[in-house]
Amino acid sequence: MEGFHGVIHIRVIYGQGGKGLFSAGFIAFAGRLRSLGYDVHDDITWDQPDAVIKDIHERRSSSKIILLGYSLGANCTSWVASAGQPIALIAAYDPSSGAGPFRAAPPNPIGRNVKRCLCYVHTIPEWFGTAPFAGKAEIIKTWAPHGFVQANERLHQMTLQAIADMEKA
Repeated sequence: MEGFHGVIHIRVIYGQGGKGLFSAGFIAFAGRLRSLGYDVHDDITWDQPDAVIKDIHERRSSSKIILLGYSLGANCTSWVASAGQPIALIAAYDPSSGAGPFRAAPPNPIGRNVKRCLCYVHTIPEWFGTAPFAGKAEIIKTWAPHGFVQANERLHQMTLQAIADMEKA
């Protein structure tokens, strides 16, 4: 279904634990984007990049694709982008190097197929280390601990502005 904003498709990708208690801030942000009229899909977790790549491929050039990911879901946005299909915007909320059993492949460098990439990275040393993106990415540092980056209103405002800018382009 086409939202108020034309053919913009937002894919929200959750980290370890999926769409649950540990992703409450990101779930709320997805709901907020829906209430603003965006076509939001938030049924994917970090370990399903092929499903997102397939979805983008099926949409082809008929829409602008936005990927939002939190924690290992942020890492996943880079894996999806490495498939080479056009992506209008990535907002990666604190990509994680993981710890213990939650280790995953590091993020791939962001290439020219991504028009803009915001990578929000916390600066507090903790168990889930950071994995800032390389390549064509804007690194934005935040004081918020890993679990709170997903609910940081300042970062959400930056993402909303980037979406608005992308719509005008």
